Amino acid sequence: MIEEMLPFKGQWVCVIRKDDGVKICGTLDWVGYNEHFPSWGLCCTISRLPGIKIESLASLTLMEPRVTIFPV
Repeated sequence: MIEEMLPFKGQWVCVIRKDDGVKICGTLDWVGYNEHFPSWGLCCTISRLPGIKIESLASLTLMEPRVTIFPV
């Protein structure tokens, strides 16, 4: 994971996928360059969906979650 993005890990984000322009929102799990697939370039994992190719770190948008769950 890119060190600068560690404060955003676990935050609700949205990103537009580089390949087809689909908007994906969820919890940011990982962002960086995959050592096993270097040809993919910059990728991220959102809500356990791996291999989302993105243009740059600026394409990640921090969002407010729609639902807040409070412990009982």
